[in-house]
Amino acid sequence: MPRGSRSAAARPASRPAHPPAHPPPSAAAPGPASSGQPGLMAQMASTAAGVAVGSAVGHVMGNALTSAFSGGSSEPAQPAVQQAPARQASHPLQMGPCSYEIKQFLDCSTTQSDLTLCEGFSEALKQCKYNHGQVAQLSCTINSQHATIGDFGVSWYQQRPGSAPQLLYYHSEEEHYRPDDIPDRFSATTDVAHNVSVLTIRPVQPEDDADYFCSIAYNFDP
Repeated sequence: MPRGSRSAAARPASRPAHPPAHPPPSAAAPGPASSGQPGLMAQMASTAAGVAVGSAVGHVMGNALTSAFSGGSSEPAQPAVQQAPARQASHPLQMGPCSYEIKQFLDCSTTQSDLTLCEGFSEALKQCKYNHGQVAQLSCTINSQHATIGDFGVSWYQQRPGSAPQLLYYHSEEEHYRPDDIPDRFSATTDVAHNVSVLTIRPVQPEDDADYFCSIAYNFDP
């Protein structure tokens, strides 16, 4: 398989990460785009527990567990990736195993200007999700005007505070790859109709509390 690759990766707006000492090749900052291919920047929004948009295990941002990972592009006037629209929690909330904890957190976060006052509710909600084996899904959407996701391979990375990004999963039309040290709770699929790659964490565990990135490339070298 050819070793050359051209890729671009998202960076989270929810918590700016320090540049890793040794970033993965496909997660590096994009260079100038070649004349034949526009610059590409992946961007993702994550949905936890089907209730509100947030990071994989509920990093608290905004007023309703809302957080988005944003990216740029080597072509500022035409960003290559569009953010999936955030779905705010509806009222009344649907009943579920963590509905009480969700309601408490939302009541606090919508009435307090200082979200640090809601940390106790946030921790209770995260613990409830862990206890009930909740599923987290993160989507990486590519602007179809710039690229078709079926023409690329998509890599997903996890980055914990103070650590370099770690490859979780790679997939393309011909290949699926998960490193040996990554549990099978992590998987990824492609939604060709919507030009989206979806990372699924089933079930979410406390150690999954991290930032997640996606990147695209023509070729992949594990």
